Amino acid sequence: MSESIQYHTVFPSNTLTEYTEFSQVDFLCTFENRKLELNSLRLCFDLEVDSTEGLINVNEDTDLFYDNSVGFHGVIDSITTTRDGAVIENITDYGRLVAMKTQAKKTQNELITTQDSVEGKVANPRMARLMLGGSTSGKFTTDADVSVANYLTSVVVQPAAALKLDCCLNNAYTQDGSLPLLSYRKSGAIKVSLRLARNFGFLYGANADDGVFRLSNLKLTYVSRADDRTDTPVMARSIVNIKQAIASDAANISVVVPAMANGVSVSFQPQSYENTQYYNNTQLHRIPGLSQVQYLFNNSDEYITFIIKSEQESLERYIGSFGDTGSNSANLVRLRTQNAYGLGTSLGRYVDLSRQKFNIQIQSNISATNKTWLAYLYFHALLEL
Repeated sequence: MSESIQYHTVFPSNTLTEYTEFSQVDFLCTFENRKLELNSLRLCFDLEVDSTEGLINVNEDTDLFYDNSVGFHGVIDSITTTRDGAVIENITDYGRLVAMKTQAKKTQNELITTQDSVEGKVANPRMARLMLGGSTSGKFTTDADVSVANYLTSVVVQPAAALKLDCCLNNAYTQDGSLPLLSYRKSGAIKVSLRLARNFGFLYGANADDGVFRLSNLKLTYVSRADDRTDTPVMARSIVNIKQAIASDAANISVVVPAMANGVSVSFQPQSYENTQYYNNTQLHRIPGLSQVQYLFNNSDEYITFIIKSEQESLERYIGSFGDTGSNSANLVRLRTQNAYGLGTSLGRYVDLSRQKFNIQIQSNISATNKTWLAYLYFHALLEL
């Protein structure tokens, strides 16, 4: 009889010494005659940030950062999951999704768990800057010892990451609460494909002009269990995302979503800021002069509309769009600032959005900025695996 639990490590199909911006990385997950333990996938790698002329010496004067709420997830632009040759999920602008979820669920001071640490999530941009310099072997006993000067004179080890990828394979559940398992008999091998972000998609700041990130020792780990020849239905929370430009004070976003969805979350940034040196590519910008948001869609024979004029309600609905986030009043306070803002709503139940258009009407004052804005829509969908 096969062992009950096995730990698997797979390496990219296209093995390279290092992976840089725009690299395509494919992993083939095989578990013949066994069951994949869903929610167990971890992406591991070593991260190094260099300039085009060599290793960057990070110090207090270095204007180089990454989004501290995204962590090292920010090196990924897209994740595609394929089963039996068919794509079951394709998430683009992946780092922005992580930023939205993190900032809806946690305050900056709550980014202190072990999981946050190994994913590069830290409390503020200054700590993110230090993370780019790697960890140190120095032992600091007082706050005064934790200076950048002391930090840089210690032996530096480049940061290592272990990311729980926010994809359907890591967001699975069963109705009876049992461990979600997927048999190889049903799925066959599963391919997880990553496209790495551009340098300015991950890094930003005045010193990011020639900054490059490099990943090495890439691997994907997961767990499998013995196949007992029974199959409990497994569902997975999935993402379908769409990006649209808006340029008027009375903007209408109208999309057809090929999914059963129970909510939508939306964030924004000026189009001219996207993937540029001086701006954080995953910052959740506030729409200027927002006065009303309206959501309109059909559910079977019922036409449903939500009209929201209160900022308090719009932010509460945004946080609620992610489901049970465990959010508190501190999240609402922070979401009112420029650094974390979004719109969205729960639909109350899963609705088939594939047969009619889903509309969001936004009244604001964006014309005063003389900029075209980008709206990033993430629909919370359901898959049966």
